[in-house]
Amino acid sequence: MKEGCHGVGDTGRLATVVAAVVVVLTGALTGVTLVVTPQRGAAPATGGELAVAPRGGTTPVNRPLPPAKPVSLEIPAIALSTGTLAELGQTATGAMEVPGDGRRAGWYAPGPAPGEIGTSLISGHARYAFASGVFDRLREVRAGDVVRVGRSDGTTAEFAVYQVGKRQRTVAPATAADYTGTPGNGAELRLITCAGTYDRSVGDRAEEVVVSARLT
Repeated sequence: MKEGCHGVGDTGRLATVVAAVVVVLTGALTGVTLVVTPQRGAAPATGGELAVAPRGGTTPVNRPLPPAKPVSLEIPAIALSTGTLAELGQTATGAMEVPGDGRRAGWYAPGPAPGEIGTSLISGHARYAFASGVFDRLREVRAGDVVRVGRSDGTTAEFAVYQVGKRQRTVAPATAADYTGTPGNGAELRLITCAGTYDRSVGDRAEEVVVSARLT
């Protein structure tokens, strides 16, 4: 697996990243500005600080499931349905890995599996090797949309999206803690990918999309 948000060209790794739109997992996030995506059919919300977990109290208990590896991901609102999920870990620098294939999303295995108590993380590329990636349409997700994660024990963890944030990124590597927020007593999910225009000062895409959802 790879560290960061760098794409790979059709003939190998690019010496200078000029066309990669991939999952941003190299940004230690500071000075964040949120653009909250509205519910479908609702008036757009105004800006504010991006909260990757609820800040006004603990997460409601939402029937967490026993441990089981995730095996598929479905988001009907954007016609996304995957096969197997890659298993991601940490790089030598402690940053989160990203999938080595633009067509596959990946689950951060050191954290909880989707449906377990805590915040699970799934990342994917928006673009990779000059082509659309698995999360190319993640920016279109809205609050209220359903996310389903199939699990190895035959169960399905179903989540409801409650927040879609777009935020700036910086050059430092991103860790799982940058996305999980304050632990609660329920099960949550974060979907993460790159967005925005190419930023030469960062050497990659200037923004990322973070979708937050709760187990229903």
